[in-house]
Amino acid sequence: MRVLLLTHHYEPEMGAPQQRWASLVERIVGAGHSVAVIAPSPHYPTGRVWAEAAHLEAGTVHAGERGEVVHRVAYRETDGRVWSLLCDQLVGAAHSVWVAGRFRGASRPDIIIVTVPALPSIVAGAVVSQVLHRPLALEMRDAWPDLLAVIDRWDGHVPAQQRRLKRVLAAVAAVGISVLQRRASVVITTTHSFAEKLRERRFRHVRVVRNAAHPFDDCTADVAPVRAKGELRVIYIGTVGRAQGLEMAVEAVRIARARGVDVQLRVVGGGAGRARVADAAGRAGVQVDMRNPVPRSEVPSHYAWADTALVMLRDWPGLRLTIPSKIYELMAAGIHISASVSGEAADVVRDAGAGDVTPAGDAEALADLWVRLATGEAPVEPSERAAEWVATHAIQEVAGEQYLALLGDLNLVVGERDQSALDRARNVGRNLQLMASTAFERVSEDPVTFALLVMRRLPGTTRTRIAGGLAKVDRWPTIAALGHVLADRRDRAREALGGSRPSRLADELELVTGGTSRRPGLLQARSLWAAGEITGAIAELEQRPGRGERQYATRLRSELALLQPGTSVSPPDPPGERNRSRRRSVLHVLTNSLPHTSSGYALRSHSILQAQRAAGIAARGMTRPGYPVTIGVAGAPQTSYVDGIPYHRILRGRLPKTIEGRIELWAQELVRLGGLSGTEVLHATTHYPNALAAQAAARSLGIPWVYEVRGQLEKTWATSRPGSGAEAALSSERYRMWSAREIEMACAADAVVTLSESLRNDLVERGVPGDRITIVPNAVDPTLLVDAPPADQARSRLHLPREGTWVGTVSSIVGYEGLDVLVDAVARARAAGADVRAAIVGDGVARPALVEQVQRLGLEGVVVLPGRVSRREARLWHQALDVFVVPRHDFEVTRSVTPLKPIEAMAVGRPVIASDLPALAEIVRAPGSGLLVRAGDAEALAVELVRLAEDEALRAELGRHGRIFAETRTWGALTQRYVSLYDSVIRKERR
Repeated sequence: MRVLLLTHHYEPEMGAPQQRWASLVERIVGAGHSVAVIAPSPHYPTGRVWAEAAHLEAGTVHAGERGEVVHRVAYRETDGRVWSLLCDQLVGAAHSVWVAGRFRGASRPDIIIVTVPALPSIVAGAVVSQVLHRPLALEMRDAWPDLLAVIDRWDGHVPAQQRRLKRVLAAVAAVGISVLQRRASVVITTTHSFAEKLRERRFRHVRVVRNAAHPFDDCTADVAPVRAKGELRVIYIGTVGRAQGLEMAVEAVRIARARGVDVQLRVVGGGAGRARVADAAGRAGVQVDMRNPVPRSEVPSHYAWADTALVMLRDWPGLRLTIPSKIYELMAAGIHISASVSGEAADVVRDAGAGDVTPAGDAEALADLWVRLATGEAPVEPSERAAEWVATHAIQEVAGEQYLALLGDLNLVVGERDQSALDRARNVGRNLQLMASTAFERVSEDPVTFALLVMRRLPGTTRTRIAGGLAKVDRWPTIAALGHVLADRRDRAREALGGSRPSRLADELELVTGGTSRRPGLLQARSLWAAGEITGAIAELEQRPGRGERQYATRLRSELALLQPGTSVSPPDPPGERNRSRRRSVLHVLTNSLPHTSSGYALRSHSILQAQRAAGIAARGMTRPGYPVTIGVAGAPQTSYVDGIPYHRILRGRLPKTIEGRIELWAQELVRLGGLSGTEVLHATTHYPNALAAQAAARSLGIPWVYEVRGQLEKTWATSRPGSGAEAALSSERYRMWSAREIEMACAADAVVTLSESLRNDLVERGVPGDRITIVPNAVDPTLLVDAPPADQARSRLHLPREGTWVGTVSSIVGYEGLDVLVDAVARARAAGADVRAAIVGDGVARPALVEQVQRLGLEGVVVLPGRVSRREARLWHQALDVFVVPRHDFEVTRSVTPLKPIEAMAVGRPVIASDLPALAEIVRAPGSGLLVRAGDAEALAVELVRLAEDEALRAELGRHGRIFAETRTWGALTQRYVSLYDSVIRKERR
């Protein structure tokens, strides 16, 4: 991905914007993207170009320190006044637009980012975005246009006529800023309060990426005498501007000294407010140690001199929406903060125990604080929680991952940016051909199931309308049964079929709803296949001469052959030439992926690839042949980028007919891409076809391969059989061969990864050597740990009632999840007098039955089922719940496979109630993150729901333990296990 950054301040200048973007650029480049920067010659904070940077004049193009390319533009010397600064910013913005013309054609970026405090940069970004036809990410570091509301106070007392003129100009500018902000693809803020303010104004696309701490070296060196009682050394380092209002600190020093306390104030920094501070000190008769800006390397010695560090902002409405980045640095360094601030900045200092807070603009209160600190017996120290808070909420790694995720969310397809319209049309034509051939194949073999798949991709309202209309056709029971099947009401469909006449459609519906068929030939073979009797299905087909039977028999023979012990796919020809990657390179062999599939499997894959990229691994994925076109995505490109992660597709107009042929094609493409990318390890995930493709490709490339066993799909298949078919499926031919094949592939891999102790124990019992198994449990994106809003605030954004105790889940709605038990438990809890409400978020075959259950129990309005939601909205639903519930039924697969969603709930501080099954108990009982109840017991679940609804302190305690546990389960923390594993298998391969 190509990123173009427009900014008015950039390295080697020193300041918060420069530090932030130095870190972010390093992360973006490190993830494999290219970054170009357009910025004026270094002239901050003096307003004049630095002598040592004179060679970086306008027109210069040079390499940055982090792999970026910097294009320098013009600036205008400033004297610190508002109009002087604005003229400088206008010059830089205008020249930036001119220089951006270099990026037309093949150099065109994929995304344009503008970081503002310089308001003219917004205009420049909007123009460049329009000219280059690329999306704009607008980073608002300050609360514009809100700060314009006090423009008449920026320069102190001015004549009334000037104040009126400034107000008029500010009003016009505020409208213009809002219009330009709305033109951006996304507006990024550094605080949640400003983001909420923008959302109140109906801004649709607002994201928060906090400033991150940039830690100093040791700031506690003994460079000054120990403070005597009655003395206090106060340091301020940073911009001395209008917004800070440091004249108020001078007044606080005067008041404290009048009370007999020796407060020594040192101010280090430059800006438009320096003269005001000096004037205030002269009028007050107070000596203030005013020093010019210093290099960052000298800052620790100044902090080491001080007892407390001052952070100050005026009491302006716009400043209540900002947090000075120095707060995070001081917290990380363990320095006590004297905060004269209001709004979110005050909340952060207070909540983290980082120091003491006084109201913004209140000199008397600040003086009271300093007197108390100076006369106290104990040394001035912040809480130990301050550094912990920073490590959770304001670390550079999190900010970098958030930005990478944000860039990926714009759905840019880098691999196809330079294609001609004709090439794009050919690709769409190829995809449509593949869709047509896939649809014809599925309709020929299983028309009802194909119709179900199509229906599930339709919007919920459309699906309900179509299925409901068909279900009402009582004159034709078969049509009514079809409607019930399309609505996933299989019991109702079977009832309707009882009065239907014999027909092919009736037989198809009987097979789908009951798993059996009385019609010989293709339907009977499908019935036997669905029951796991592969050999019987092939024998049935061989007795029939039809074309459909012959094709189906060919496919089943292929699958039976692949299930035979010892069968492997022939390795493709080795690549003619292999490139070498500059860093560790891993290619993941995946069944599906984001953005087209949002299952737990796809989310885990994506999180792993993101974390590996952040750790310096060149990780990429390749999905199964035909995906995602075969699930209906006609516009799919050869390579999709999601959050900066490349997913490579294998798209042809027509795929091989057999599963063997498709795996061979997959292996060929893995070898081709592996050679180009210098892949050192292939990483396959369950199930066995993925392993076979990885095994064959690894042999050809001469590299190791890893098999990640994420579940037991054979058990999932067996337990999903309707009626009593589940028990028979567990002893079927297909189940036995499939189970044995999975173990064989695990033993064949160079190493095995699995998710939990339960799964590891199962693999060991079935013959996989324990010393070759690495556990990498489900984990969470570290950004989930950052500032989850209170549950009632999240509910408000989802237009849910704030009152009541909300319980529920975000999950696939399938039978084994036990969500019917949750609905029953909610009804019982409400009958017991507790205001318990539920949200069951997601979609699946069991959702229609849940909707009927909710209606039958009279729970409409207190149990909501919003259906499938986006990844971003799923986070908000997690945050909206007071209690997260995992009421899984007791099946073999649920006893050994640990779901991802409970960990995400713990990350946002929500307690968990789960079924007492081994895979769930190991993430709930040991960390004390929730409560366990007997699987399937609605009454026991209701008792615990009432208990948590009535005991807010217990909810908070369990949520706190869960959050502590989730902090150990971040993908970043667990990625080292993958790094060590890859290093190990590569060393073994090279011996």
